[in-house]
Amino acid sequence: MEPYPKNRIGIPEIKRFIIIFYAIGFLGFMVPITRHLFQFITPLALLLCIYLLAIFSESLNKKGIIAITLVYISALVAEIIGVNTSYIFGNYHYGSSLGLKIWGTPLMIGINWVFLVYTTSSVLDDHFSATWPTILLAPAIMVGYDLVLERAASHMDMWYWEQGSAPLKNYISWYLLGVLMTSVIKMSGTGTKNPLSGILLASQFIFLLLIALFLK
Repeated sequence: MEPYPKNRIGIPEIKRFIIIFYAIGFLGFMVPITRHLFQFITPLALLLCIYLLAIFSESLNKKGIIAITLVYISALVAEIIGVNTSYIFGNYHYGSSLGLKIWGTPLMIGINWVFLVYTTSSVLDDHFSATWPTILLAPAIMVGYDLVLERAASHMDMWYWEQGSAPLKNYISWYLLGVLMTSVIKMSGTGTKNPLSGILLASQFIFLLLIALFLK
């Protein structure tokens, strides 16, 4: 038996739900009285996105699950080292909206990396049959995403830069880590065909862009 909502709701309806979901999220952050509530449920929103990607994946197998788990672990370790040493990304610290932390690092940050690596790979795999374009271009899309994310992060109480903005090495590290993690996905043969990858990635990006532009 297929899990809910795949067994009950079609792809067009799910896509409409995703758009409405992010629209409500933006409004929730814009209204001061509900902002803290929406900060609190940010991890749940990200988990919902991962759940939708998982159940609507058309080709994810056991090997793919192992590869995604490796991406999660490597991302979490990189973030733990980064936030505690400043060597990888720069001087920053996490706020409270991403939930439970270990060594000053939210467990959810690894989920965010999984979301980005999977969705960017999925979108590019629809256009390229070879492996290397995805390995090189998916991290570039992730860096572009991070340019917007960094401007929204402090407004959402996700993380804060000691100098007020992300340094250049943050983006360089994002690209290099993105290449590593995308390589894990591609070299393992993980299937990334998913009808929701594009809408989820685009909705998340637009949501963050609106937060960066309008939330002060």
